[in-house]
Amino acid sequence: ITGIPVGAVGQSPVVVNETRTVRISSQVNFSSKVLRSLGPFANHGPIPPKVGKETTYAVVFSVGNTQGDLIDAKVSARLGEGVGWLGASSFTSEDISYDSSANTITWNMGMLSSEAGFSSATRELAFQIALTPSIGQIGMAPSLVTSIVFSGRDTQTGNTVTVNNPPLTTRLVNDPAFIQGDDVVTK
Repeated sequence: ITGIPVGAVGQSPVVVNETRTVRISSQVNFSSKVLRSLGPFANHGPIPPKVGKETTYAVVFSVGNTQGDLIDAKVSARLGEGVGWLGASSFTSEDISYDSSANTITWNMGMLSSEAGFSSATRELAFQIALTPSIGQIGMAPSLVTSIVFSGRDTQTGNTVTVNNPPLTTRLVNDPAFIQGDDVVTK
């Protein structure tokens, strides 16, 4: 800012300099859904789910990033009660692992580039799970996947970006073939 004080004849201009650096953190768009009639897998089993019978589902995670690269990006999730990992992944180039002792899935994305899902393709992963309901789940829409969390470190700000998604249940709101009542476990 430069200026001459009012009424100050022959005085030198007053100069003030100030610089600020603003770093804008990445904004991650992370969604998760369960599908039955769509997706990369041929699913089987009774709908609505029946006690003691296996019903399979496809789980899809999608991640986009508005700006700023993220490193150490990953998605972690826990499988629900009576849910098993079938080990199928629709994108073999993605690094996905399953820990049977903790019943958790980890998608190690590594680098999540700036503009992923905007000027370039969204990072997406699909895998198949199986639910074998117990007697205690009769009349319920069981949780299939819980504790769904994306995390990554912003290379510009150094901050960790975290996005939580709600649990996924047998209530398949994203599947066009879903009919209310198809989510409730029966005998």
